[in-house]
Amino acid sequence: MERRLFLTRLPLFPAVVFNGIPLLASQAQQGRPIKLAGQVRYYEPGKRIGIDIQPQVEKIYDLTAKDCTYVVDPDVRVGSNVITEEKKEENGKKMVSIRVQR
Repeated sequence: MERRLFLTRLPLFPAVVFNGIPLLASQAQQGRPIKLAGQVRYYEPGKRIGIDIQPQVEKIYDLTAKDCTYVVDPDVRVGSNVITEEKKEENGKKMVSIRVQR
């Protein structure tokens, strides 16, 4: 069986890929919050948290990072379904909120 490579021209549009999830560039550039839903894979309070966003896509947050403010719901546990929201604060720091999906 002969294999051929087919190339297609896709329409160009501004997009940002955030851990494998495409987002519109305007959303990322305009400072709008980026919301993602997933399931907590592991959680070490005050150290790090790993969240499965999609099959084979994991978002890891280093909770000790100095350039970011983290707000983690006290009900977060391994296996919890959570919603993360990332946004830029006025002082330029990134703020990440992780809360249990109810």
